[in-house]
Amino acid sequence: MVYGSNNATFRRALWDSLVTHSTTVGAWVAMGDFNIIRSAQEKFSNTPPDHADITEFNACLDVCGLDDLSGSGSEFTWFNKQDPSTRVYSKLDKILTNAKWTLAFTQTSASFLAPTVSDHCPGLLTFYDDPFPKKQFKFLNCWIDHPDYKHKVREA
Repeated sequence: MVYGSNNATFRRALWDSLVTHSTTVGAWVAMGDFNIIRSAQEKFSNTPPDHADITEFNACLDVCGLDDLSGSGSEFTWFNKQDPSTRVYSKLDKILTNAKWTLAFTQTSASFLAPTVSDHCPGLLTFYDDPFPKKQFKFLNCWIDHPDYKHKVREA
């Protein structure tokens, strides 16, 4: 679980921690309030986003091998609850996984539910039973010597 500070300088400690953690684990997920967006499309506001902070965050995620887990729900996960002229919507909450997670847990998804009392949307990581478990493919070189091998390959 992650909480990123509102202060960009303090968030750097989190980025360093994520990078360190990424070198010692296999499949992993990092989820929570990162207090930063990944692109300008993740913010709806009258003020422009800080591109330096976005670049720093994305660089951290690249080093860690983390990316957004596909899912559904609210496009923006936080809003400032102010009047419409000064309202800000952002995607500050994320569920991020690495490639090993994606391979190991093929039946997981992220969803962001409607906000209730908080100004953040709750994030939900869901695990599904895999109806088609992966089976290993095995090929034995001796099959090439079978008299029907070439015929069966052409047929297939």
